[in-house]
Amino acid sequence: MSAADRIPERLSWMAGLLDPGPADAVLELGCGNGVLAALLWPRLPRGHYLGLDRSSAAIATAVWRNADAVASGAASFRVVEVAKAEPERRYDRIVAVNLNGFWTGAAAELARVRGWLAPRGRLYLAYQPPTSDALPRIEAALRDKLHGQGYAIVGVERAPMRPMPALCVIASAD
Repeated sequence: MSAADRIPERLSWMAGLLDPGPADAVLELGCGNGVLAALLWPRLPRGHYLGLDRSSAAIATAVWRNADAVASGAASFRVVEVAKAEPERRYDRIVAVNLNGFWTGAAAELARVRGWLAPRGRLYLAYQPPTSDALPRIEAALRDKLHGQGYAIVGVERAPMRPMPALCVIASAD
């Protein structure tokens, strides 16, 4: 396996945490080159995956990596910023990995994303920062911003990864 083919540990971990049902709709914000999509869409035989990213180069790679899923209609990808996205359905699982705007920004995007969650849907915000001392600050900021936008925190998961540990805050809009 080449370095380009290696799956980052944080993405394998996220695929396990998300654990989508076979008919779930999954939205990934900042999907990059489609690695998490490749792990998820085979678990969605009656569901759908949508990946959004502002980079057209990343989306082109994601489409290439997931060509079978795109051809079958099981997955789709769009070049768009979260602030400008208009998904056409509600999602059972929404995930973002290392999108700093959710904990550093004004939380306007959290308000938008809230309306995209299906009843009993979950938002997964995961981070593996360059230094482990950032994790408590990230978690506190996420809790504050999520509560401020009417979310309930339903779980906080941590994983001891290399080179740094990871954190995922799971929230609900119900």
